[in-house]
Amino acid sequence: MKRALLCLLVIFLSACSDPKSTVIPVDPDKWETSLKEPAAKLPEEEKRMLAAWIIRSKAKELFGGEKMKDGTTIGQAIDEQRKFEEKQKEKQIEEEALRNEIEKRKADLKEKIHNALTVTVLDIWNSKEGYQEYQNVSLGIQNNSERDINGLMGMLVFTDMFGQDIGKLRIKYEEGVPAGQIITWNGSREYNQFLADHKEIAKLRKGKYTVRFDPESIIFADGEKLGID
Repeated sequence: MKRALLCLLVIFLSACSDPKSTVIPVDPDKWETSLKEPAAKLPEEEKRMLAAWIIRSKAKELFGGEKMKDGTTIGQAIDEQRKFEEKQKEKQIEEEALRNEIEKRKADLKEKIHNALTVTVLDIWNSKEGYQEYQNVSLGIQNNSERDINGLMGMLVFTDMFGQDIGKLRIKYEEGVPAGQIITWNGSREYNQFLADHKEIAKLRKGKYTVRFDPESIIFADGEKLGID
């Protein structure tokens, strides 16, 4: 009988000393006295999860969400936080997979557009009409496809002789390019001396820069549109 009572006493004392059985007070003023000692007995990772659970629970309250549950033990809080973090990791993996798929589709579209046409800068210069100054660009556009192109839009990115991008100029061409043909086109924008893009492009001289065309969309005469959002 004494032996059985002794065993029960050992089990009882062991249960009492388990930090995970400690109930987390709803009142933050009691955390210092109630949680400091049991939390100190936890492994570092479980300490982190306990703190994260408390912060997350209180944050919900501050933003009008569900209040912290009364009677929740440290062990339950850790388990809840672990499940929450596992779900977050799963969500991040799904988001990363979606992001990669979108980037792949964008890359495929960009390659299709590049294969369909070639855009080159023939010249760029500034001009004035009265008090207004303009930045002009002359382009060569080649339709490499077997279909007529109705229009195209994209960004000309200017790079100096050191390989640094120094300015951009968006083009929007709507006059059409027959299949297999080359056309030249002049476009312009109002020049703003206070914009770095405008100023740096104005300084460029032939042979001292390169240009790449970053396509955004192309519309074929048959109605198909290849667009990169």
